[in-house]
Amino acid sequence: MIVGLAVASLTGRPTPVHATPLPASVPRHLLRPVDDGDVRARLDLAATIDRLAVSPPPREETLVSPPREAVRLYLLARADMLAGRPLVAVTRLERAQELDPDSPEILRTLAAGYAAVGNEARARETYRRLRAAAPDDREALFVLGIEAVETRDFERGATLLATARAAGPLIHDPGATRLADAALQTAFAHLGYHRASMEAGRAAVEAGPMPAPSRERMRLALFFRSTGARWQAIGDAACRIGAYDEALEAYDESRQRPRADPVAVLPRLLYVHRARGDEAAAADVLGVLLADPSSAIDDVALAEFHAYARQTSVPPALMEILATRLQTPPVPTGLRRVQAAFADRDEAIEILRETLTDDPRSLGAAADLLAREASRSGRTAIEAAAQLIEMAPDRAEAIVDRLIPALTAVESIAPGRPREAEVVTRVLQTRGGRGEAWSTLADARARWPDDERLRHLEIELAGWLDEPALLRVAEARLPSPANAGDELARARAHLRADDPARAEA
Repeated sequence: MIVGLAVASLTGRPTPVHATPLPASVPRHLLRPVDDGDVRARLDLAATIDRLAVSPPPREETLVSPPREAVRLYLLARADMLAGRPLVAVTRLERAQELDPDSPEILRTLAAGYAAVGNEARARETYRRLRAAAPDDREALFVLGIEAVETRDFERGATLLATARAAGPLIHDPGATRLADAALQTAFAHLGYHRASMEAGRAAVEAGPMPAPSRERMRLALFFRSTGARWQAIGDAACRIGAYDEALEAYDESRQRPRADPVAVLPRLLYVHRARGDEAAAADVLGVLLADPSSAIDDVALAEFHAYARQTSVPPALMEILATRLQTPPVPTGLRRVQAAFADRDEAIEILRETLTDDPRSLGAAADLLAREASRSGRTAIEAAAQLIEMAPDRAEAIVDRLIPALTAVESIAPGRPREAEVVTRVLQTRGGRGEAWSTLADARARWPDDERLRHLEIELAGWLDEPALLRVAEARLPSPANAGDELARARAHLRADDPARAEA
């Protein structure tokens, strides 16, 4: 249904809004608009290939005939390759190459033979020798260009493949042109040729069926499994240059492809609709997600609901859809988190507290609550985290991990209960305040000497600090006989202190 909304929204053509905030759940560099004066980003595919292709030096004509034995071996090897005997062919070609070292025909067939028997290293080495002997050899340019892109040498890969494609389709293998265009899509995107990346990607995914089997079966299999991601990348490139209509079409195509990631498309659709000034279409996308009981409202979707609520007023129609879903039990935790995202701070805190009472192990709801509490004060956030640890003791570290991004300062907060002391200690420990963490915990141990969790935290922190003297002191304070929790804390401490023998003991 989201796909239908994406296509239907093309008819209105609202005014683009270039200051639209980027999606919270998508890396900024994938969608961030380029400057209006960026000429490179808007060059089409043909112009980009012309710009990057290198004209090879003219080949010197030679009147010297190749050795007859080399020719004989080469012809026999060609027959062996066609008959499916690549190992025999390689043996003949190696002898032929010794007789005629710079023959492009021998080098090209030998490289293909090495690839056929699985010796990729020798194949690449031979293709390099082929390119040295014949700089305009398009098969060598293709193979070395693909290798460069796969090893993230995008500039070299783009140059080699543009040079290979400048003369038209590649004919040495039925899958070569498609793979070259796919690699150019990737390379151009990294080099800032966004329009060319879009067009190369389209050429790759829209290419017709191959007339014959290809030697590049593995690469083609990966390509066909990634067409959804490639359409998404086309949409991303379109966003970079403000071509939002084309972006919507590409995201629509992405959604229809197998193995596509529907969650990844959601924030992109929202961004494009809002960038086009079509707030109604953006709300419709969220409405479809809310109305569909089978839709998973995960952290990615929640980030977009939060961002949407911060950036604009939530329309009544969207609130009505949410209210209807909330009346149909059981209410998923994700839906309750959306309700909190649309509420003001105090109401959101109450909603999230109720949610965590029903589902105390929801780290997402915990993160939402802690962020809201931190907007009140660090003290209330610490108190909330302490309460969550009491509800789910085994998730203490995970709860603190979600608290830390929301806190700006914690050193001045004096713990009022053992769990608050645990939270403050863990926050200081994670932030690297070793001395402050140990001091806070020492004060807490003096105030609540019988608290088992603080006792375990003390010995684990001593191991984390890698201070043998502190570890001995903490061990000496363990009760005798120690219980299973004490022994587990002791083992963890020695593992942190890089003392596996003591940990096993």
